Amino acid sequence: MRKIISLFLMFFIIFESSLNFNFDSYASDVKSDFFDYLLEATEKHDTKVDVASYMKKNDWDLKDLKEQLKYFYLSEPLLFYVDKEVGILYSANFSKVYLQFNYSVSKKESAKMIKSLKKAALKAVDGVDDDMTDVEKALVVHDDIIHNCDYDHSETNYSAYNCLVDKKAVCQGYSLAYLYVMRDVLGLNCSVVFTDSQSHSWNYIKIGKSWYHVDLTADDPTFTTFDGTKYDAKGEVLHENFVLSDKAVYKSSGLHRNWNTMGLPAAESTKYDSFFWRKSTSAMYKVNGLWYYSVIDEKSPGISYKDTGESTIYTKICTYDFETNKSTVVKKVDSKWTVYRDPKTGNVIKNNSWYVNSYTKLVAVKECVYYNTSDAVYCINTKSGKSKKIYTLSKKNMQIFSIVPYSSSKVQIVYKKDLSFSNKYLKIKVS
Repeated sequence: MRKIISLFLMFFIIFESSLNFNFDSYASDVKSDFFDYLLEATEKHDTKVDVASYMKKNDWDLKDLKEQLKYFYLSEPLLFYVDKEVGILYSANFSKVYLQFNYSVSKKESAKMIKSLKKAALKAVDGVDDDMTDVEKALVVHDDIIHNCDYDHSETNYSAYNCLVDKKAVCQGYSLAYLYVMRDVLGLNCSVVFTDSQSHSWNYIKIGKSWYHVDLTADDPTFTTFDGTKYDAKGEVLHENFVLSDKAVYKSSGLHRNWNTMGLPAAESTKYDSFFWRKSTSAMYKVNGLWYYSVIDEKSPGISYKDTGESTIYTKICTYDFETNKSTVVKKVDSKWTVYRDPKTGNVIKNNSWYVNSYTKLVAVKECVYYNTSDAVYCINTKSGKSKKIYTLSKKNMQIFSIVPYSSSKVQIVYKKDLSFSNKYLKIKVS
């Protein structure tokens, strides 16, 4: 289960309120005033912060204050060093109200960690060009974070730092990382959406004049093997939850229910609900003005367990031109993968449904787009359109299930017998 962290508040006096909170206040003066005040205090590592004047000014009760604290945490990605438990101390008539903050690291250590976070955020925008539109920038960062972060099945890593630096996080970490890169690095309007009923969070981004939903966690597939092992599917980058309207995001996942946009307008535009990237199963790259992506060919025969236990998948590698709104198939790839073997006997498990996708993935390095079959890696020269084999897997009884970026001159190959968990990788030089 993918969960959003709850804000655990410690009370010294139990108090319940029947007042309703005005969510519109989040997007107005409260955020610019109260949030800035709290941010300044936490940056100084203050442990006791007086908030009585804000309670009085805004006519808040404790319920309102708790909501504001939740919004504060979900709008400030740099608060990873502030403990999630916040004490509220107050007198009977609220003439005195203090927040008691605790910090996981020292002020000196947090400053070092912030530098590491900023460095990681800048790396996430390496693929962004100045001539890209806002939605293209949003796509680059979406794919980069998913490529580099694994979902945390232990459900202990919740911050932007965990996602971008430690490269392991739950949905709140993905959301805060995307918020930090899109809003604080690239300067786009971006926020966090959350739902208490589904224990989940994702992002809300403004493209042009409209707001859209972006759920990186839902677009980063994970597997659970037959023996119960849970792991991140390296190289798998989906786009089923990228820039969707309210209507489309509701349909895309049962996690998207009863969400709170913290006072921002509804996502009414359906412009991108059926856009070209919707069925892409690989990270996407813009090279020489065209976007390269891969999709499953509708003619794929799929699983044939009865005879071989293999999954035969035809993949189309395509380009998309934003100026002409035209998609073009540049390469058709046929390949077979053994889907699953019994972990004890090694025998192929037949007549068993399994998550089957296109395991042909893409990585762009300079002017070449690299893709894999189950036993080789090829390069498409984006200028000539010609492709050539550059690597053949020599590992016996192994298959390539993905390729992922590694450096400016290398790609990493994910290889294993089947879809069971494996942390075996190879690095090959490509330029």
